[in-house]
Amino acid sequence: MNLQREKILANLPIEDFIGRSRELNTLLRHAKGENNANGLLVLSAPSLGVSELLRQTYDQLFYEQGEIIPFYFSLRKSDKTARQSATRFLQNFLQQIIAFRRQDSKILDASCDICELAELALPSDGYWIDRLIETCQNESKLNNELAFVRNCLSAPLRALANGIRAFVMIDDLHKAEYFAGGID
Repeated sequence: MNLQREKILANLPIEDFIGRSRELNTLLRHAKGENNANGLLVLSAPSLGVSELLRQTYDQLFYEQGEIIPFYFSLRKSDKTARQSATRFLQNFLQQIIAFRRQDSKILDASCDICELAELALPSDGYWIDRLIETCQNESKLNNELAFVRNCLSAPLRALANGIRAFVMIDDLHKAEYFAGGID
């Protein structure tokens, strides 16, 4: 497999990412639907390079510009609540989708808010992105904390309903234990 040499989310150049080509190829094949599994769980003890493996997978899929759009999201201790994490999830998702569709990784380095991202979206993506943002911003009684989190986390499914296939990689899930606010 011919791997690109540019870094987008990865911390290491691909040539310095040694000894994980088998795992990287497995993730790339899974992302492209070359096996029959719907999901794939990658487990590892901390500090063994799984985060970098996921970021390398992201970079390669971004450069291939195939049908599958990579999405990498890492939970943070600084996300004090599920709502904060869900908001960041939605913003990261839109930012990564738009960067991929525009073939412009520089969008990933920009500090765009959600409304600015909607303006950067391709015209063909504008409707579903606007609807997703509107649903998450709606302040009705029906949009309680749990509904808000669900709406944000449903972004990949809403994208799929509009023909956008994303390969979702969620990292550092163990950090969710630090969330306050009662939403598991």
